[in-house]
Amino acid sequence: SKAKKKRNMEESDDSDEPIINKIMKKRKKSDNSESKKMKSVESTKNGTKKSAKVKQELSVGDDKFASKPGKLVEPRKLKEMEKTARLSHAMQAFLWWDAPEHADGQQWVTMEHAGVSFPEPYVPHKVKMKYDGKPVDLNPVEEEAATFFAAMDPEGMHLGNPKTADIFIKNFFLDFKAILGKSHIIKDFKKCDFAPIRDHLNEKKIVKKAATDAEKKLNKAEREESMFQYGYAIVDGHIEKVGNFNMEPPGTFRGRGQHPKMGKLKQRVAPEQVALNSSECAAVPKCCVPGHAWGDLRHDPTVMWLANWKENINGQVKYMQLAAQSSFKGKSDRSKYNKAARLCDNIDKIRSSYKSKLRSKDAQQRQMATAMWVIDRLALRVGGEKDTDEEADTVGCCSLRIEHLKFDPNNEGGENMEIELEFLGKDSMLFKQTIDFGATMYTENDGMGEQVYLNFKGFCKGKKNERGGF
Repeated sequence: SKAKKKRNMEESDDSDEPIINKIMKKRKKSDNSESKKMKSVESTKNGTKKSAKVKQELSVGDDKFASKPGKLVEPRKLKEMEKTARLSHAMQAFLWWDAPEHADGQQWVTMEHAGVSFPEPYVPHKVKMKYDGKPVDLNPVEEEAATFFAAMDPEGMHLGNPKTADIFIKNFFLDFKAILGKSHIIKDFKKCDFAPIRDHLNEKKIVKKAATDAEKKLNKAEREESMFQYGYAIVDGHIEKVGNFNMEPPGTFRGRGQHPKMGKLKQRVAPEQVALNSSECAAVPKCCVPGHAWGDLRHDPTVMWLANWKENINGQVKYMQLAAQSSFKGKSDRSKYNKAARLCDNIDKIRSSYKSKLRSKDAQQRQMATAMWVIDRLALRVGGEKDTDEEADTVGCCSLRIEHLKFDPNNEGGENMEIELEFLGKDSMLFKQTIDFGATMYTENDGMGEQVYLNFKGFCKGKKNERGGF
């Protein structure tokens, strides 16, 4: 029929709508129909039907809102909430800790989301860099790469530090030359002048800061529109917030500390490199990049990720997952805290075990016990082996080298039991602390700090700086 055909056309038009909009529309329609039923009643008088709006009648004993019993008043209007607040309330209404548990290894039954949001394509500004004092013509791809370097602060933590600047410039220029090609005029980085592009970018920053309230409001509205489209997922029938739904934009890889790959160019990720994960019954998200399609579509309920792709710098797989306040993260945290609680019940046994091995005749047992003492008492991360050509040279307890330990740092001599630990920990954060293993806090109640000091001295004896302490 014509009505059925019209309804089908309306449904097809809504297929590209954000998931959240569909849900909110359904709820709004349901709420409107319910309110209409409650506000209007059918009354019959003299054999004829007429519609009459009935006002809410207060109870006789409710003196707070009415001075006279039976007084008819208008119903109080609910406070209007913004869309973000309504969604937040909807997510908080789901009590994941009371929900039925899934089968072992299963994370969800149904999952639907809108995919990944990609950055806008590069728009050339046509400001020319200089080479050997002369302006150079660059195509859009080459200009974009030059703009990435010009965006770096010359006095910042990467280019302003002589140790990191050499690594950054070397890696950038290798990738930049690969884009330019062997026949290009640019051969020597020292002759490159990115100042014109840098000045252009600084002018854009000034213009952005001077934006009017109307422009700022428009920008905020655009960000919210993107968040409503990509920032929410429906998992097992309830709303969950998505964490990193924006694809990482291309640019220079910065890393932390003295990362060996800082300065390399991060390539633009195409939809064909992205694999999506959703339930079989869910609609396939529309790819927002014209002329492109998703690389793969999976239906794996044993994993928590919504999308993944491989980045070109370290060859690592990156994931799009639900936000930190999601039920997935809550369950993961609960598991960690439960494990910590079980550890608390057995910590005395563990400490007694490693203390008994600190004086063991077996060198491996002594090393293991000493490492356990350091992790327990000094709260150092465990640490592991790394390829320093691929990753930053960060260490933990088990990967400490002789160069990271300095005995008697203040040259006090005598029975001094101090060791200065200095190394780069996780995220290249500097750890520098002098530990007095003979101090009361490490020796009282059979703390065995003095024995740990003697063990370290034995482990490090006769070794070169680049050798491991354990």
